[in-house]
Amino acid sequence: MRLCGKKQSRKYASRLIIEINKKLENGWSPFYETDSVPEYIMLKNACQSFISVKRKEGRREDTVRMYESFFRILDEYIERVLGRDDMYIYAFTDQI
Repeated sequence: MRLCGKKQSRKYASRLIIEINKKLENGWSPFYETDSVPEYIMLKNACQSFISVKRKEGRREDTVRMYESFFRILDEYIERVLGRDDMYIYAFTDQI
């Protein structure tokens, strides 16, 4: 994309800055553009995958229900205390 003039370049840069800042606020990292890196998977998706694996392994329904309850409590904590809808696994640290 070729930009003509300073005004158009500045406009484009301004839009790009806003877009990148929004991504960064949501936990995006410019160093990893792919979801194939395990640390860059959303926590809710990882929890759902864990529950699916445990069901396939044939865990007792009480055990699976306990996992679901734990993840529901964790999800509520993330929403109420941290004020976020979801987060990347790498952001879930000891401090949280």
